Formats: sequence, C-alpha cells, structure tokens
Amino acid sequence: MVWIFASLLLLQLAIYLVLQIPATQTILIKHVTNTLSKGIDGQINIGRIYFVFFSKAIVKDFSIVSQGDTLLGCKKVSVSIPSKELLKFNLNFNKIAVTGGEFHLITESADKRTNLDRIFKRDKSRTREKGKGMPQIRARSITVEDFRFRLTNPYKYKDKGDSIINFAALDIVDINVRANNISILNDTLRATIARIEGRD
Repeated sequence: MVWIFASLLLLQLAIYLVLQIPATQTILIKHVTNTLSKGIDGQINIGRIYFVFFSKAIVKDFSIVSQGDTLLGCKKVSVSIPSKELLKFNLNFNKIAVTGGEFHLITESADKRTNLDRIFKRDKSRTREKGKGMPQIRARSITVEDFRFRLTNPYKYKDKGDSIINFAALDIVDINVRANNISILNDTLRATIARIEGRD
C-alpha cells in the first residue's frame, strides 16, 4: 500500500516537473488554444502558463480575438482547483483571480446580436436542448482587479447630453469585484456580490 502511494506521488511530481519545462509549456499552450479555438469564430491566445504544485495554475496574456477585435483580454488569471475535482474534470474552482484586462461587447446588428453571440455561435432563436451547451462552472470565490468593460451599440445611440449615461458607448474602467458562491450555467450567472466598483 505504501509503495502504491509513493508511486502515485512520484508520478504526480514527475508530471509537475515536466510541466515546468518551457518546451512542454509551449506544446501544451498550442494544443489548448487550437482545441478551444476550433469551437468558436475566433482565436484564443495564451502567453504563458505556470503551474503551482498540482492544484493552481496562473495564465498570463489570455485573450479571445475575432475579426481584429478583442472580446476578452486578461493580463493574469489565477485559478485554484481541488485535486479531486481536477481528476474528475469538473470545473469546480476554489478561487479565481483576474488582474488587469478588458471585455468589449459589441452589438453587430439591429436584432441585438453581439460579437459574443457570433464568436460562441449562439443562436437566440433556437431553444437550447437539455443537457447541451457549456458545462456548469462553479467557484467559491472570485476577485477581479483593474478591469475595463466597454459596450458599443451603434443601434441604440441617442444623444441625451453629457449628464446622461450613454448605453450605446459605455466605457467603465477601474473595475474591482469580489464575489462568492459563483455558478454559471448556460446563460445564467449566480453569485453573492461582496464588493463591486467602477468608474465611467
């Protein structure tokens, strides 16, 4: 029994050490980005991935780009996930931390289709089949620091003066968020917000 435990521990250690090799990381990044990009109308890019002993990963320079526009860009994303969940391929995270980045939502047609719909090939006119779509994502906590959100909607523009928020060209910077008990399923996000702030 001891030998089995020691063998499993050594195997995990060997995998961890191999993942620290730059050449291995390059191959892994290329495989992950190509695989993920096949399912969208765009390109997913990752600069570097750092693994912190078994249950934590740090991704730098993550972006989703399509037709010359960046839908999402993050300077640094840190995720921690229990080993038992990782082995089951469940997306149940302990913590997610996002530092620096931007999300740009663009309305591309009068029927309110956005770049998000196009990139992820979402058809609002069709009813989603039960059991289809993205897997459920859960996280015990998430923090977002120094983020920016832009909304561009040329089909809704109405000039009502400088004192009125223009929801056709919204630009919120210095966004900081802290939330707990996050759950994302299909198009529904649930969370307990502990703090949220930003500046227009």
